[in-house]
Order: sequence, then C-alpha cells, then structure tokens
Amino acid sequence: MWQLALSTRAGSLLGDLADAHDRTINFGLSTMNSLSFSVRADHPLADNLIDGDALVKAYWKDGSATSVLMMVAEIVTVEESASEGSATVAVTCAEAGYFRLQHRLIGRSAAGYLNGTAATPVNRGTIAADVISVVNTIAPTGVTAGTTTSAGTTAVGPWNYKTAMEALTDLAFAGDGFDFVFDPLEPSTGSVASFRCAATIGSVKANAIFEFGTGQNNVIAYKRQITRDTLLNLGWSLPSGFPDNTAGSAQSYTDAASVTARGTWEGVVSSDLTTDAARLSLVTQHVTLRKTARQRIEFTPGASAPQFITDYSIGDTVTARAEHPANSIRFNAAFRIYGASIAIDDGGLARTTLTLIAD
Repeated sequence: MWQLALSTRAGSLLGDLADAHDRTINFGLSTMNSLSFSVRADHPLADNLIDGDALVKAYWKDGSATSVLMMVAEIVTVEESASEGSATVAVTCAEAGYFRLQHRLIGRSAAGYLNGTAATPVNRGTIAADVISVVNTIAPTGVTAGTTTSAGTTAVGPWNYKTAMEALTDLAFAGDGFDFVFDPLEPSTGSVASFRCAATIGSVKANAIFEFGTGQNNVIAYKRQITRDTLLNLGWSLPSGFPDNTAGSAQSYTDAASVTARGTWEGVVSSDLTTDAARLSLVTQHVTLRKTARQRIEFTPGASAPQFITDYSIGDTVTARAEHPANSIRFNAAFRIYGASIAIDDGGLARTTLTLIAD
C-alpha cells in the first residue's frame, strides 16, 4: 500500500493525498527519482500544490501498521487544466536531495574546487562527501552525506561554478566509480535526504525469480529492447582542452575480440579527468560495458511475483526468464534492477514495472 502526503518545507503535515489519481512513483539507481499525480482543482490542497512551496512525501506500508518513508520530493511543475464541467491540477515532483544539488554550485572562484593530485589521489566517496560538505557550508541544502565508499580513487578539478550534482555524477560514472542513492529523511529533522554511495549497491536475490510463459509464470507482460546505439569497442579519452593542452595524451582501449566479431565501433568518451591513468581506466570500462549490444527489459510482475521492497530493491540482481510457445526461450539470465516504476490505483494498490539490464 502506497500513500502520498503534503507537508511544509519544515515537515509539518498539510494533508493527505489519498484521493489523488494517476499516481506514479519512479525509482532508479544513480539517477533522480520522481513522482507525479493529479488532483481535482477544488481539492483542499490544490492551492498549496499550485504555490509549490511544500514537499510531497511517499510512504510504503506492508501488512503491518508501519509506514516506511520512501521519498521526499520537491514540486517541480504544476499544470492546471479546466474545461466545462471539470478541472484538474497535475503535479510533477523530483526527489528533493538530487534536485537541490542540481541547483547548488561548487568552485565559485577562479581557483575552483580541487581535491587530490596525480601523486596523492583521493577516494571517490570521500570527495563526494566533501562536495556535499562544501555546498552546505555555503548555505544548507538539507542533504547530508551518509555512508560514502568507493573502490576507486582520483584527483579532480579545477571545477569552476560546477553544479554539485554534476560533480557527484562525474565521480560516479567512471570505470572505478560508484552507485548512489538518496535515502529519504523526514523534513522535521532539518534534512530531506542522505546521500549514500558504494562500489555496488544491492545484492543477489536468489529467491527473486520472475518467469513469463514458464515455471511460476508470475509475469503479466514484458518488453525487451536490444540496442546497438551505444556500441563501442575502440574508445578514446582526450585531455581537457586537447590539443592545446599538452599536460596529457590521448588514451585509448580496444577490445580485439569484439572488433573481429562485428567490426570497429569507435568513439570519444568525454570527461574532465586530469590524469592519463584515470582517463585510461574510464575508457577501458566504457569499452568493457559497451562492446556488445545492450539489452533492456521492462516487465510487469503479477500478484504472485516477488514484491518490490519486500523481496528486492533497486540495485539488486534477480533471475528473469521468458519462454514462448514451441519452447522458444527468449531470455534466461541474471539481471540487475536499474529502475522501478510504481503505478498506484485509486485503492492504493500498485503495479510495478521493472527496468532490468543483464548483469
């Protein structure tokens, strides 16, 4: 059971949004979560929503009476529509921690923000925590740094007038980067979210098995996309300012087996990493991940399937199988959950659509 509520920015409850309709909540790994819904224009909270100076909170409740806070969100857009006999207010919200850090800057000087050197690189998680600390020192964001760990180290900067969220994603999306999420906090604590990162978020859920047309047959529908639009088996990484910048050299990595199998697919991997070793690591990881066509699977579990939050969550690895008539196996593999879209009906029950990528 899912519930939406509206509160002041300080966390005081303004009212319940139980009678909202078209409710959808989107969760993702290392991306911005979001939610959307609509209410009647004469809803008691319509003026608060239109004003936008409030927070929307999403709670999930299992069979017990305990409600778990799953998201605190900023109101981003509000659209009021009216025609003869009806009027609605449609609201789109963004996860508050991510959204706020998109609108805060670090390196607000000519010298910019720097952390680490080629000789003394710093753990990526440590830099992430420092980025959050820096913007909070300038003015509070309501975002705290929780557990921030990473397998990789690097040196960054100078970053001049760079958004804090862009800095965090630059740190994350590298060969030795990290996964991240924003854990929600009740606004009454003075914060809205805690940033958490790790080399890998999630674990293997051996008992989370989804099957279409076979076995438990607990999947209602699925859609599979196989795309070559990101194919890369010869990658390059160039120093910032190349060729005028002579402080570094072009770095490249080739996957010979992929080139032999499907020809050369070449491209430049952009970054503002300052050391050759860091850029080589980045381009190597890109080629390793992108040397084959990528599969993306979306499916809708049935009522008997493992349940989101209870049995698995974002970042976990599950087993998914699909079989068509005449025993045609379409896929049967371990997949990692990168996204979950929750469509909530008027009774508060949800249908979950998962986005899976081959592990």
